[in-house]
Amino acid sequence: PALKAAIIHCIANGIQIPDAVLSFLEEIGLANVKALQDYDNTLTRLVAIRIQELRQTLVVPGSFGEDLAIAIDAGLNEAWLSGLRANDAEQTDEWQAILDEIITEEKIHIPELSQYLADMAPEAETIGDAITTAQSRLSLWINRYNDVYNQAILASAEEKTKLEWVYGDTQHCDTCEMLNGLVAYAREWDESGLHPQMPPNQALSCRGWKCQCELIPTDKRRNQNILARLQSIAGQQSGV
Repeated sequence: PALKAAIIHCIANGIQIPDAVLSFLEEIGLANVKALQDYDNTLTRLVAIRIQELRQTLVVPGSFGEDLAIAIDAGLNEAWLSGLRANDAEQTDEWQAILDEIITEEKIHIPELSQYLADMAPEAETIGDAITTAQSRLSLWINRYNDVYNQAILASAEEKTKLEWVYGDTQHCDTCEMLNGLVAYAREWDESGLHPQMPPNQALSCRGWKCQCELIPTDKRRNQNILARLQSIAGQQSGV
């Protein structure tokens, strides 16, 4: 978990991971981390190209939005399938419908990102400054990979699969701090309404936007009275 958290921290902060390290991650069963890096690289490249076009007043109708939509399709499909593989599960029509809805919702926001870049890029002093400025917005899109991966794990877990809430390497909100290390059955996490990411997530004080926590299948002992504990945490956040 520590190695994976460190790699995800690097990806989230735009630090390129050497190919040798990514190959090693595949060998030890962390291929989804390499896929996350690929998704990061693809989205970053598309945004950088778009910024260059905007600063050079090159108008390419529809190109950025279409290319980004294709990248989202490929990346989030891989994220979902990686989550299913974590539970040795195979795609079903029901889960495909859930994934299709997630991807459709993500694509709805492409015009907003496109307009943000159009407003911001020409005002930056340099292309490098524009790319750096865009990184905070772009990181939200990239982190969607982790969100979809976690949703697939939770959706495909059997009711009595034990899942542990594990920190990502980022600044944590009060809710995630309380949840870190807790082990509960998949059905208990679902019943409590507590899930990592899934922005805007009303169950977390951080709202899930930059959350990098995960629910990871585990053989650890389930915490005692965990459902009541999770419901209490959820109630604190909702004000119940």
